[in-house]
Amino acid sequence: RKRFWPAAAAAMLAVVLGVGTVQWLRDPAMSEPTRYAAGGTVRQVALADGSTATLSPGSVLVAGADRSAPLILTGRAHFAVRHDPSNPMVITAGDYQIRDVGTRFDVAVGANAVDVAVSEGSVAVSRADARPVMLQAGQRLLATEGVAPRVIAVRAETVGRWRAGPLIYDETPLAIVAADIARATGKPVDAVGAAAQKPFSGVIAPGNREAMVQTVSELTGVETVVEGDTLRLRVRDRR
Repeated sequence: RKRFWPAAAAAMLAVVLGVGTVQWLRDPAMSEPTRYAAGGTVRQVALADGSTATLSPGSVLVAGADRSAPLILTGRAHFAVRHDPSNPMVITAGDYQIRDVGTRFDVAVGANAVDVAVSEGSVAVSRADARPVMLQAGQRLLATEGVAPRVIAVRAETVGRWRAGPLIYDETPLAIVAADIARATGKPVDAVGAAAQKPFSGVIAPGNREAMVQTVSELTGVETVVEGDTLRLRVRDRR
C-alpha cells in the first residue's frame, strides 16, 4: 500500500495535467494568431467573431481568436464587420490603424500609403503622430508619406468592386497601385519619389507584370525603370 499510493497519485496528476493540456490546446483564447494568405486568387476568410474579410491576390491577414489584439493586414482586403459597440475591431495597416464597431469597408496598403473607403457605417483611421479621422459611409481617406491625408467622396457601390473583376482605380496613389500589381503578379513593383503620390484613375486587367505596369505608364505619363528584378515607376526627368 505504501508503494501503491505514491504511484496512484502520480498517475492521477498525469491525467489532470493531460486534460489541462488538451483544454489549453483547444482554448481559442490561448492559441496563436492565424495567418490567412491569398495566393493568386481572391480569398474570403471567416473570422472567429463572425466578421468576414475578403483578401485580394497576394494579400495576408493575421488574426487572433477574438478582438483583443489588432488584425494585421498586408495588401488589400474588404471587411464586413459584425456589430459590437462594446468591443471594436482594430486593423493595423502599415503605419495606420482602422477602428470599427460594425460596418463594411475596404483597406489597401502600399509603401507608406493607405487607402480606406467605407460603404456602410463608419470607421476611425488614426496614426501615431496625428488625430484620428472619422469616415462615414460614402467617404474615402487617401494618405501617402509626406502629404496630409485627404478625405474624398466615394460611391458606396464601388467599394470593394475589385472582388469580382479587374482592378479599377479612382485617384488612387501610385504607391498603392504598384503594390497591387506586385501582389497580383508575385514580382516586385514600386513607385518612387513624386510618382508614389501621383493619382491614378483607370482599369488594369489582370495579366503579366510588364503589361500591367505599361498600362499605368501610358495613363499617367510616368516612366518605368528596371532595377534588378524590380520595375520602378518614377516621374520623367524633363531636363
